[in-house]
Amino acid sequence: MALVFSWAGDLLLTYTSRPAFLGSLVTFLLGHVTYSIAFGVVGLNAAAAAVATIAMTIIGFFAWRWLGPHVGDMIGPVAAYLVAITVMVVTAVAAFGAGATTLIPIGAILFYASDIAVARNRFVAPGVVNRMWGLPLYYLAQVLLASTAGG
Repeated sequence: MALVFSWAGDLLLTYTSRPAFLGSLVTFLLGHVTYSIAFGVVGLNAAAAAVATIAMTIIGFFAWRWLGPHVGDMIGPVAAYLVAITVMVVTAVAAFGAGATTLIPIGAILFYASDIAVARNRFVAPGVVNRMWGLPLYYLAQVLLASTAGG
């Protein structure tokens, strides 16, 4: 299901309108929530979750400090999205701590990094360079996460 939400988000990102971008935020957010639930089904290690929460809170703080001044009236949706993808990374690391494959946290971290490229392109510095590094990270993340399905 997370891949379906991601596909819908990809489709919406092909449009430049504000409603399409907000729709992409919602669908990707749902994808991140779905991935987080899937990682939870695998099992979560509390110590790994605690360490990841601390690390991702620091990273998220700096990401928001950099991005926040540029989002205008989209503070709420962008902040909610940042929380959702942060939770996804935390649950991915916690699943790894509980015995899941390393592909899960690697995929989640790559997804987070690719979303920085999307945010940079939308709010900070639009340009092809964002897609040049963001898209390979995004597709690799999806392949890694999809490869862990069912096993």
